[in-house]
Amino acid sequence: MTALTVAALALGAAKTQTATVTLQVAPRGPGSVAAVPGPVGDTSPCTGQDSESDCDWTYERGTSVRLTATADAGPGRSFSHWSDPDCGTSSSCTVKVDDDLTSIVAVFSPLTLGVKFSGNAGGATVTSNPAGQSCPGQLEEDELFCRTFPPGTRVALTLAPATAFSGWNQTGNYLCEPTTAPTCTIAVEDEPTWAGVRFGNAPPPSVPTTISVEFRLRKTGNGSGRVTASRLDCGTVCNASYGFGRPITLTAEPTMPLPR
Repeated sequence: MTALTVAALALGAAKTQTATVTLQVAPRGPGSVAAVPGPVGDTSPCTGQDSESDCDWTYERGTSVRLTATADAGPGRSFSHWSDPDCGTSSSCTVKVDDDLTSIVAVFSPLTLGVKFSGNAGGATVTSNPAGQSCPGQLEEDELFCRTFPPGTRVALTLAPATAFSGWNQTGNYLCEPTTAPTCTIAVEDEPTWAGVRFGNAPPPSVPTTISVEFRLRKTGNGSGRVTASRLDCGTVCNASYGFGRPITLTAEPTMPLPR
């Protein structure tokens, strides 16, 4: 059994006989992505940050698109990596859009980690290890904590005093675990990455969801077998949509040869 972090290898679910296909591009963090050739009817770079679909661009099926990621100006800001491991850390990446949906995420540094809370905090505050950098601007009304970190940083959050503490959010793409202890750990993968904490008998805070991307599984080698995961059975269904950065578990079962 292997745990895999979804990295938008992306390639779409339903097969339709259309001349055009969709390239989903999502910058996460302080940066933008430009494309050559430009998409049909849209020549602007993609600068969206936190929507379900940042840039859904239309191309003729089979087009090779060169994507270039550019970090925003400012100290400490840089391009980190693409979600497609074939592209790696180079600021340019070429993808061929030959499926109905191709997803690719450009990750920039730093990313934001925020904590939202519900209920009476009783004067509680949150600290982190590592400490991170303070977020620019003011905290929102329901935010208890906001810091920035390099992508992939694992951060331990500690709530004190914990007198009114009832638990961290137990649902969502990113969980601070264990959810029942005042100190928990969360990986900073998205922009922003959210943790939620509940005090007293209040309901869990509303934490925004991340983008969804298409994950494609490819099997190679001389043998045969089946790979399964939530919503995926390859075999037959080798594509599925997941929240970006969400860990999934893949189980591989080889096909046993028939006895002679």
